[in-house]
Amino acid sequence: MIQEREKGCIASHRYPMVRANDKSILLEFLWSFFQTKYGDLILNLHSHGAAGRNRPLNIIELLTEAIPIPNMGKQQEIAGLVKKMDKMRILEKQYVEVLQNYKNSLVSAVVTGKMDVRGLAVEDVTPEDVTVDEEEAGEDVEEDMTEAENEE
Repeated sequence: MIQEREKGCIASHRYPMVRANDKSILLEFLWSFFQTKYGDLILNLHSHGAAGRNRPLNIIELLTEAIPIPNMGKQQEIAGLVKKMDKMRILEKQYVEVLQNYKNSLVSAVVTGKMDVRGLAVEDVTPEDVTVDEEEAGEDVEEDMTEAENEE
């Protein structure tokens, strides 16, 4: 699924591009369908070639497949979940980057002798200790994370 952040990017001719008709099927639902085992099977059946990386998808064959399409209400529900999942992936990437930078700075401080870790007690890191730019991921992501933590 192409987002605003991919605007201006170049795609390979080996990746067919399709546009969903929003009146009958939502792109997010279609994407989620192809993430299932059945959807993956369909994609693999219509990807020909001997090597794993050299098996282009035959879009003409793919378009002959019958895909079960739920009503628009269910599709919208699935689309909402897909969008939240995408936001969570962005946040996850940011958190990993922040933690990696923190790890690198700690290692550097210990190796250069700027920090003495002998006898240091390790404490748990809380989400409040890590800051990320949530603007790119969307403002409702932190609320979703809080809701998920409360459900646990």
